[in-house]
Amino acid sequence: TGDLTQKNCTTTVYDITEQQGRGVWFRLDCPQCHKFSVSLPPNIKALQGSCVTIPCSFQVENKYKTNLDSGCKVVWKDITENTLLNTRKTGDITQNSCSTTFHDIGHQHNQTYFFRVECDNLLKYTFREAGVNLQVTAPPTPTLTPPTVSVSEGQSVSVQCSAPVPCLSLPPTLTWSPVLGHIQETLQEQLDKTYVKVSTLNFTACPLHHKTNLSCSAVYSREDGTHVLSPMTVSPSGPVTEHSNMSLSCSSDANPAVQHYHWYKADGGTHTLIGNSSVLNMKASRDTTAIFCEAQNELGTDNSTVTDLDVQCISGSTLSSTRMTKLLTQSLRVHPATLWRKPILAACIRVLFISVITQSS
Repeated sequence: TGDLTQKNCTTTVYDITEQQGRGVWFRLDCPQCHKFSVSLPPNIKALQGSCVTIPCSFQVENKYKTNLDSGCKVVWKDITENTLLNTRKTGDITQNSCSTTFHDIGHQHNQTYFFRVECDNLLKYTFREAGVNLQVTAPPTPTLTPPTVSVSEGQSVSVQCSAPVPCLSLPPTLTWSPVLGHIQETLQEQLDKTYVKVSTLNFTACPLHHKTNLSCSAVYSREDGTHVLSPMTVSPSGPVTEHSNMSLSCSSDANPAVQHYHWYKADGGTHTLIGNSSVLNMKASRDTTAIFCEAQNELGTDNSTVTDLDVQCISGSTLSSTRMTKLLTQSLRVHPATLWRKPILAACIRVLFISVITQSS
């Protein structure tokens, strides 16, 4: 059941009898062990504009082992024998490691590549026994484990979010929403020697968490230091009057260009979809004061910062705020019940009422 190329000889023995209850010994019978061979994943996915790390190990014929020195080069060829440029060796070739990082990935890299060792001596060989098929794709969707959680109040909860790491030097940024507790991140090696990034969220369940939608996003960066999507701007940002018509615009100079925009209302840890275009037309409301936009292109998604709208309250009275407060205070002292009969917008009353109670106490 183990991988002999990784020096693992773990074995499962079936139909055990009493006569077999004695010591056993392992023997390696491998006619090809002293031949040229290479071990690498048959398929690996990469992101446009980023880099990708190819895990790779190899063996050479015994008579060439002394030729394998620090002067040897790791070369990658496509099926037409063209040499792939802009690569960087990440493994130690003298230790039979041909692991390599490919840079500046584009759609032209959608093909199969073969490892070749080139030394300043007799050792020159292209390992056509196995190649790696590079697939340039959009950023993968992270995986949540478990997908749903049913727990009791006070119970400890552990949820994991994982995403592939195509390039070891540019792991994705994993973000939880909402953040309910402590977060721990690790890089985990897979059987094919590729890696995934795992973010574990630990928290204690309470009634406030009931029916909470917990989400995790993965943001990948390009090699030029920018994110998959450029920072977004939301305009206008000045104060608005309650119940007035307002128009908000979301823009991003992402490359590739943005394909879809979405608007969300932020209410604590809950995000509610309220629009599906770059421009959001709505009536100003004190119930919707925190919003953000999301932009999506072929490489993934990214969010703007949350915009806090300054929705100013209006009333049917032309009195100044100082005069109105004074009248309400006097009314509360003389006839407290008349406060609820004032012809003032309810939202304004609530704000002023809290202020009055604070003063009288």
